Amino acid sequence: MLTPGRDRYWWYGRYVLRNLGGIFLAVLGLVFAVGLSARIAPAGAATPVLPSSDPFYAYSGSTPLAQLTPGTVLKARAVQLVINGAPAPYSAEQVLYRTTGELGQPTATVATVIKPLAPTGATKLISYQTFYDALGSVCDPSYTLQGGNPSYSDAQIDATLMQNYLQAGFTVVTSDYEGENLDWAAGQESGDNTLDGIRAAENQLGVPRTTSVGMVGYSGGSIATEWASELAPAYAPELHIVGVAEGGVPVDFAHNLNYINGDNDGWAGVIPAVLVGTARAFGIDLDTYLSDYGKQVTTQVADECINNFAGSYPGLTVQQLLKPQYQNFLAVPTFTTVINDLTMGAAPGNPAEPLFMAVGNQDGTGDGVMVAADVEALAHEYCEQGVPVTFSEYSGLSHEEAIAPFESTALTFLEARFTGGPAPNGCASIGTGNSLAPLPVAPAPPGSSTSGSTSPVSAAAHCPLVTGSLRGDTLGLVHLGMTRVQARKAYTDSSNRGKHYEDFFCLTPVGVRVGYASPKLLGALRRTQRHTFRSRVVWASTSDIYYTVKGVRPGTSVKSARKDLQLEKPFDLGRNEWYLAPNGQSTAVLKVRHGIIEEIGIGDKRLTHSRKADLAFLASFS
Repeated sequence: MLTPGRDRYWWYGRYVLRNLGGIFLAVLGLVFAVGLSARIAPAGAATPVLPSSDPFYAYSGSTPLAQLTPGTVLKARAVQLVINGAPAPYSAEQVLYRTTGELGQPTATVATVIKPLAPTGATKLISYQTFYDALGSVCDPSYTLQGGNPSYSDAQIDATLMQNYLQAGFTVVTSDYEGENLDWAAGQESGDNTLDGIRAAENQLGVPRTTSVGMVGYSGGSIATEWASELAPAYAPELHIVGVAEGGVPVDFAHNLNYINGDNDGWAGVIPAVLVGTARAFGIDLDTYLSDYGKQVTTQVADECINNFAGSYPGLTVQQLLKPQYQNFLAVPTFTTVINDLTMGAAPGNPAEPLFMAVGNQDGTGDGVMVAADVEALAHEYCEQGVPVTFSEYSGLSHEEAIAPFESTALTFLEARFTGGPAPNGCASIGTGNSLAPLPVAPAPPGSSTSGSTSPVSAAAHCPLVTGSLRGDTLGLVHLGMTRVQARKAYTDSSNRGKHYEDFFCLTPVGVRVGYASPKLLGALRRTQRHTFRSRVVWASTSDIYYTVKGVRPGTSVKSARKDLQLEKPFDLGRNEWYLAPNGQSTAVLKVRHGIIEEIGIGDKRLTHSRKADLAFLASFS
């Protein structure tokens, strides 16, 4: 097991040397066989410049990022790979590309694209998400793959594992998916950055969007992999993803926190690091909540890799990091909202490709940090949505020990997906697992730091603080009937996240979704009505607890909401229930999961005048 003075994957390091060491001999043989030895840089090459100081990582173009398509290559350069201290013979390029931050803001990050020594046939692309689990740029894969931070053993293990795919003839893309600010554990950002890294790699390689793509990630890499698989149908539907393998998955941070809170076996140091990473992503002013000791610890971990902090605080609890009034961490509205937002399986829709999911279970709960029944629950959820899933639980194995069987099976699983054979489906034997229901979000007391204009978060770059209210036909700065041009002027920072008839407006801490009449909706209307709604706002919603509809906030139970709203019979669409209720000039719209309201919003009452009309309205965007 991990101890404060021992690298996190020390056990797996022995596995790599024992079982994968032959890769290096094979690579060396191929070098001479194909005459590439002259391309290897001499040992002792200069240490690369830190990303935080390297101008390659900064976009300096004249076109605003918001006007560029996600996945656009902004810069490119050839690089020399250095693995386990030795130059590697692979041809590699790095690209700076446009992508999307956690709050929907346009950002840029870097991906490394590595070609196999002896490619055959059409390009086969593997998106490998490393477990770099970092708060400092010294841990970025784009840096460590050039020989930076050579003592970071996790990076060396990742690099060795990538060679499995290179040796199998795959081209590998691996991105700095935490983004420029190292927003560790920010799921949607990690997923978007991964998908845009694939787009950028395809752009740089000059291959079509029909190119087959597989995705794989373990531990921290599973965050990016899992969210990418969730978000792809809406955010990057043009990508041809044929299979996904994810292991050691942190499905529900609330459950993970309860599991490692006060842990003495090397995982408690993850707690302050996740606080720092998610606070960066969501623009939370963390000092508002931290005790003096909490400020000290979060400052210590703020630029470290996981090997530095995971085992450095044995017995640490989240309560030690917080002021007395915030001791019930999971009941603090700011944090419950973030945790609910980052619980896997929460994105609209579901993965469209076969999945292999795995987790260790050393103690009946999990692998020491990941909760086995949470991973099983997510697998079961996807099974119910028609996704073919293979799930493995490695009895008796810790998080470190479960890497070996996962990586071996993942490679075999993904190789089979590229051949086009039928996907295995183990759904019949997958149990229901734990409940993944969102945490209840308590309404903030009047005058507290979580209500009104005294929101406890500071505006992130490009993302202003929430403002306005939900009243009548208005939500924040948008109102029903606005044109799309008018809505985008009201909120200047937006992303459609791959949806032609929606905009996500970036706000701190949580944004607003706005929908326009789609062809599907217009087609259900009389011809004389269509011009009235075309290109105009017909609904708007948010999961921000700042807003209420007749006193009902996101996080409220449906049972409680019935006291304030005249809820109609719900519609079951996908995995959510949708409720409508009269709301004066508009119709209140509630998105519900497991009896808890996840989003509140408003819809045009002229489109919700009957049960049939209600269904056509909801089906046009749900």
